[in-house]
Amino acid sequence: MDIIYAGHLDRCFLMGRKPDRFRLVPSCDHTPPADAFEPYRSFFQRAGMMYLLSAGVVGPLDRSPPTEKIVSHRGHDGRMYDSILRAELEDDALRLARLTVLAKAFSEATVETMRLRAPEDPHEPNLVHHVEDILFGVLQALQSGATLVLADCDWQVLVELLNCVIENGIALPFCIPDLRKMKTVDNRNSGPVANLRPGDHGDLIAVREDFAMQAYRHRLSRLSESRMVNVGSLLKAALEEAQKSSPHIREASADIILTSTRVRTIDTIDLDTVRVDPFRWTNRKPLKPRMHIIVLGGLRSIA
Repeated sequence: MDIIYAGHLDRCFLMGRKPDRFRLVPSCDHTPPADAFEPYRSFFQRAGMMYLLSAGVVGPLDRSPPTEKIVSHRGHDGRMYDSILRAELEDDALRLARLTVLAKAFSEATVETMRLRAPEDPHEPNLVHHVEDILFGVLQALQSGATLVLADCDWQVLVELLNCVIENGIALPFCIPDLRKMKTVDNRNSGPVANLRPGDHGDLIAVREDFAMQAYRHRLSRLSESRMVNVGSLLKAALEEAQKSSPHIREASADIILTSTRVRTIDTIDLDTVRVDPFRWTNRKPLKPRMHIIVLGGLRSIA
């Protein structure tokens, strides 16, 4: 199962390259208090464990060549129809982010989570850029076929974004996963994952090839391979087996809640009416695949 992070999980995973970036250490006079790191430490722990339990992370795509195209629609006869410049679709993620922020799509509680940053992060919170990052992750997952992995607070961003699109009749440049009916606590689709509390990428590399971790990862590969799997039962059985094989996993808390599901996607053709289309997105006929989505929350989740 190849994965792509978006939103906070994407940001914290990149930040975890710095040694000890999210390690819990006593605060000194010249360092931020330990609890200031807590939200992003939680994000990194979730992203890190998903890295350990997946085949690999699909890295951020480089800016696409201006002339590179992707096929946006395939007819039933197999012929290719209108193609769109990949770079244009990437720019469209930013355009849609601006439209939805301007339309005040997001609740105060959601905006508060979008503004979260780790201490010493040089980038100021920016709602448009945060939404753009999530949409860019959606686009990358659509193009690569990888599983999109989100924190539960960023799942809520996509829910509110789609509600805004539907209520205001905003055309879409590409399809968006419909997460409105997805429950992040569901016995069939959700279950616990061990939390080894990694502090940086070095911790992840040190345990990734451990035999028990490899077996744990192999068991969870079924999350993307089968649409009929009972996720809750699979996660519980995989965790119990890993705990028997590894004292390290046995001693770890299981406070990360993983929800896995395949969802339909929504595009402009699904809207009852289109009132906002400054970029002529209604002229497109994009493919509407189902997407595999994983949402990571926790017993102490901020969302």
